[in-house]
Amino acid sequence: MSFSYTLDENTVFGNKRIVKGTYNCASVTTGNITTGLTSVNLFLMDTNTSSAVFRSTTAAGVTTITTASGQTGNWMAIGS
Repeated sequence: MSFSYTLDENTVFGNKRIVKGTYNCASVTTGNITTGLTSVNLFLMDTNTSSAVFRSTTAAGVTTITTASGQTGNWMAIGS
C-alpha cells in the first residue's frame, strides 16, 4: 500500500485559506500532499500513532512529508 491523504475542509479566515485533512503513510515513509494553496505560510501535522518523528518541506503548494512507515494522522495548511 502507498501514501494517501484526504482534503476534508477548505475555509477562509481573514485573508488566508485554511485546508486540512488526514494522511496515511501505510508501508512508505514519504508522500506528497497537494494543498491547493499557491503558497503555504504554515503546515502542521500530528500523529495518531506512537512514533511522532516527521518533517515536511513545501514548495508551490505541495508539501512533502517524511515520517515513520505506517504512521497516520492529521494535517493542516494555512496560506493563500
